Amino acid sequence: MRLTDRLSATLMHATARWTVRYGEELRFAGSDLPDPRRRRFDTRHGRVAAYEYVPEGATAGEGPVHVHLHGGAWLMRHPGM
Repeated sequence: MRLTDRLSATLMHATARWTVRYGEELRFAGSDLPDPRRRRFDTRHGRVAAYEYVPEGATAGEGPVHVHLHGGAWLMRHPGM
């Protein structure tokens, strides 16, 4: 990656909170969710972090489960974007 590309990406990331608009209907999307629980799992490639969102009032072992393998930036309800 060229230095100018890296600087451009860093600037976009740093200013996104003031420049990116999602629309009013998405402004508080996910705000009704509880905070995620950070978990770590051992894999053959080392420890991997995962975030677990559990609906309020749910009990252990209750389903269904949705597994989302994510390799990019979080836009909403993100843990540390």
